[in-house]
Order: sequence, then C-alpha cells, then structure tokens
Amino acid sequence: MSIGSGPINSWNRQAYLTLDPRTGAARTSVNEVADNEIRQNFIIAGTGTSTYPIDHDDCSANYHDHHNVLLFGPAKQWGGHSKRATDNLQIWPDYGTGEYGRAACYDYQATGAYNEVFANNTCILSGHRETPWCNRTGCGVMTFRDVCPSDSGNLDVGTFGLIAANNTYYTPAGVASWRSSDQGCALPLHDVQQRKEEAGSCALNVSQLSTSMVLAHIKELLW
Repeated sequence: MSIGSGPINSWNRQAYLTLDPRTGAARTSVNEVADNEIRQNFIIAGTGTSTYPIDHDDCSANYHDHHNVLLFGPAKQWGGHSKRATDNLQIWPDYGTGEYGRAACYDYQATGAYNEVFANNTCILSGHRETPWCNRTGCGVMTFRDVCPSDSGNLDVGTFGLIAANNTYYTPAGVASWRSSDQGCALPLHDVQQRKEEAGSCALNVSQLSTSMVLAHIKELLW
C-alpha cells in the first residue's frame, strides 16, 4: 500500500478489453469501456497511512462507486475520467489519520479530467477540535490540490470536467465551503452554486442527525 492510499486503491496504466453485456462483442475504445462498480461496501480508512476509503489514483477511469458507507476519509479522484461517486454515505471523513491529512468529503485533483461526477452523496463532518477543516467559516467539504477557489481562473481549472450536484453536507454549523488543499480560500456553498455548481446541494447542521437516523441510512444502503 502506497502512502496516502486506502483499502481500495486503483491505478490506470494501459488499455484493456471488455465485453458488451448485450452482444458479447469485444470493446476496446476508451469511450466504450464498461464501468467498474464498487457498490454496497462498508469501508473504513483512517489508520496508518490509509487516507481514503476509496482512492482513485493516477488517472483511473471508468468507475462507478455507489451505495457505499465510507468512514474516516474523503472520496478521491486524481486525474483520469468517467468516474462517478453517487449515493454514498460518508461518516466523519475529518477523523482520518492518513499522512496527507485530507479531511473533506471530496478530494478532487483534476489533471485533464472529464466526465467526473460527485452527486447524491451524504457526508457527515464532525468538526472535532483537532481537524483544521472546520472553523468559524464553516467546513471545507470539497478540496482541490494547489487551487485557490477564490480565484475564478484557478477554480475553473480546478473544477474542469466535474459535475457536483444534489449532495447533502452535515457540518457543526450547517455551513459548507470549497477550499484549496492548503485549507485557504474558502468559497461558501452559496457562492459555488452561483457558479452553477452543486445544484440541489445543501448544508445542514449535524445536530439534526441522531444515531438511529445514521444507522437507518446505513441499512438502507447495504441491505
């Protein structure tokens, strides 16, 4: 396991062949490759150097991660294309102990990426006192490597190819933001939505949640 990786760590190095599920014909075109599904898993990160429950590294492509329960680390996309993270429940990603210390809901590192989706997810941030990602300005729910979201040009580059929508973020103050990976330059969710990103997404106070509500959500996803 490499530093900063997670229980599931994908890479992309060469083309591969898949079969059309309807015809059985071979498919080799990058635009025709069937999705790899990661679904209905209970995945815990946050020990040793394990930063991410699911770590899509180095230009991974054609993944659909859905209906998973992910604990103690953010979702991650690094380069590549055609990856979708939908309908997942993320619990306390800001408790992660990985070496890179990324503790938002989504760690998006675009390098020529396209067709990347983060939608219909529920993320619960604890705001515990040791995390730098939650403070009086709210919790950083989406982070970008070396990109300052307050700079319009940098934000355009940092979000190229990304569709984020219909996510529910629970934070201690009910305030969410996008931030650069140095934890600066917070852009509030409302301002993000003014840019036509995060349509239908909302930030709610974590005090509205109960243990029974979280357990019911887990059961709904996994059984």
